[in-house]
Amino acid sequence: MRLILLTLLAALLTPVAGPTAGPAAAAQAPQDCFWTSVFDEENSNLFYPDTGVNYYLGRVALPPGGRLVVRGQYPHSRYTSFNVYDETFKPTDALADVDIRPDRGSVNPFVVGNRRDRARRDYTVKVVPAPAPARDRNRARNTVYLGDEGRSRYNASMVLRVYLPDRGRNQYGGVPLPEVALRLPDGTELDQPATCTALTQQPSTGVTEADQQGNGPSLPDYTTARKHPDWERFFNVPRTMLRQFSQTLADEYGAESRGGFFSDGNNAYVYAFMARDLGRVLVLRGRMPDVPETYRRERVFTRGQLRYWSMCSVSMQPYGVTDTIGCVNDARTATSREGWYTVVVSTPEDRPANARRECGVTWLPFGIRPTAALVMRNQLANPRFPHAIQKVRRPGTEREVMGAFLPRGHYTGTRAFQRRGC
Repeated sequence: MRLILLTLLAALLTPVAGPTAGPAAAAQAPQDCFWTSVFDEENSNLFYPDTGVNYYLGRVALPPGGRLVVRGQYPHSRYTSFNVYDETFKPTDALADVDIRPDRGSVNPFVVGNRRDRARRDYTVKVVPAPAPARDRNRARNTVYLGDEGRSRYNASMVLRVYLPDRGRNQYGGVPLPEVALRLPDGTELDQPATCTALTQQPSTGVTEADQQGNGPSLPDYTTARKHPDWERFFNVPRTMLRQFSQTLADEYGAESRGGFFSDGNNAYVYAFMARDLGRVLVLRGRMPDVPETYRRERVFTRGQLRYWSMCSVSMQPYGVTDTIGCVNDARTATSREGWYTVVVSTPEDRPANARRECGVTWLPFGIRPTAALVMRNQLANPRFPHAIQKVRRPGTEREVMGAFLPRGHYTGTRAFQRRGC
């Protein structure tokens, strides 16, 4: 049995696009020679994109001794970052907006207390082929580390994220995409067109045309979903995939925190499986962490327990599918005055009439398959906030650590939920 499951795991680690659904409008693919790919639920629905986020991918293939210089402007948004990944889509380093020092005369709008509407908002970031220092205090300023030069030079990817652009801003947060220049060992700096020519490795997620059409391993539906969703922190891809079949086998694999699926190094995630044969409507209730308000173009950046919160329904199946079905984030989730939320997950056909914001309920689509999963994100947790996912050190302690901030759930029927009224 164990050999069979490990064989299935090998197939599962090949990402495949699948059917999509979601309320957010599709972002336009960037007309840029470096940032050539965009992940969302319409363009490339891969690696569980959050529908409140815009993702831009570039391949980093540095010549010996070279480094990239990235010049950009802080977007008008909740968050931005640079993450770099190895050939298996695991994060190797990350640089969050708050850690990016501004250029002389500019202001970083992501620092608590700073104005968010300043016109001068320039920054410069370096991308170098070296391992990240073990301690943050040893990091060079505004630097992203690709890892060992000999190993990662031709296999690294870099992803720029722009979370929740301010109301009325475009997908880039109202600023241009960052420009990228290649700096050679002799100090010569190539402009972006010349840089794109020099970086001969073409951006690729490793997904074939057949994968884009949804042709992946054809395996039967199976999940360890429970009547009351059993949340676990995401530690690594193999453990997550094996847990669909057997919690025991997942525990044998271990819980080393390595990330994967192009995960953001500044995020932590919990996930739970769902199955429609347990009930037509899944009801979740939990407490919303405090976050800084930005969407309405607030003028000053404030402190929160988290930077950003979201919950997504995704296809986490024995098909190798990694698509997002739908998401809600802190700005789009109805909450009570005390900070509690109720999220209902169902198909459109089973959606209760009172599963709407006016009734204090937020709805998420279940998707077309009989099983799916929920993924909840916590981003840049305040070190003093004790109930963040980031504080979960080992599997099985999620409820103890997170308390009411980890939602409880149960299955019911459409009519039963409607009887609660509005």
